[in-house]
Amino acid sequence: MINHIRQKVFLSILMVLFLSSTLYSSSQTIEGGDIIDGLDLSKIEIGVDDKYTRMVFHINYWEGYTNPLANTPSDTTGHYIFKLSDDNLSIEAIFSGFRSASFEYPDTNNTIIKSITPLIGELYNDDSSLSYQIKLRKPIGIKVFTLENPTRIILDSQIRVL
Repeated sequence: MINHIRQKVFLSILMVLFLSSTLYSSSQTIEGGDIIDGLDLSKIEIGVDDKYTRMVFHINYWEGYTNPLANTPSDTTGHYIFKLSDDNLSIEAIFSGFRSASFEYPDTNNTIIKSITPLIGELYNDDSSLSYQIKLRKPIGIKVFTLENPTRIILDSQIRVL
């Protein structure tokens, strides 16, 4: 009976360790969303918690081509890719289907985020994509997911213990 309980506890601990390592892993690429065109990256918010730093990317419809939905929240995320560098000190964020970025750069003081810099040129973008390098103060692991109503892409960063 006691061995059975110990075995269950051991398996539970292994499961927790496995799940936590899959949520925040290093040197990874996370992508998702839908292929679409005509979006605007309208706002970036940064929130800091005891356990992680959260970046929230708000998505609106682009105002071009006399779009009747211009400047209103999108019902889709577009396609996104977040590439965490091998040293876990930067993230390349790529947003496909985005014709514009009308957001103001958020204040990164007192966060793990050192800077957010646009990556410009044909190497990074075409006419319907945006790319940014997010430099970090310390090595991190990342988790990405989306929320609806309004549609947002969420990037959670957790400091890695190396």
